[in-house]
Amino acid sequence: MKRHNRCRPVRSDPLRSSVDRSAARITDIVGVIDSIAFQSNILALDAFVEAGRLVDSVSVFRLAEESSTGTETSQPVKGAAAMRMA
Repeated sequence: MKRHNRCRPVRSDPLRSSVDRSAARITDIVGVIDSIAFQSNILALDAFVEAGRLVDSVSVFRLAEESSTGTETSQPVKGAAAMRMA
């Protein structure tokens, strides 16, 4: 009885090479998308911080205006200026 060798050497065929190239391209594309998403998050965080600074600046300006004129506005003071008053 003749025995067959079940472990054949792996051949590098064109389909396998094509799949490997496609997988490498997909990995590169995912890396670029991840980088763009990270940068977008940083920009959004920066915009949020700047908006908070603007609100605080307006609140401080409003407080200074009220103290110089002796008038009060009906709008509540928000942000860090409100914490400083407490």
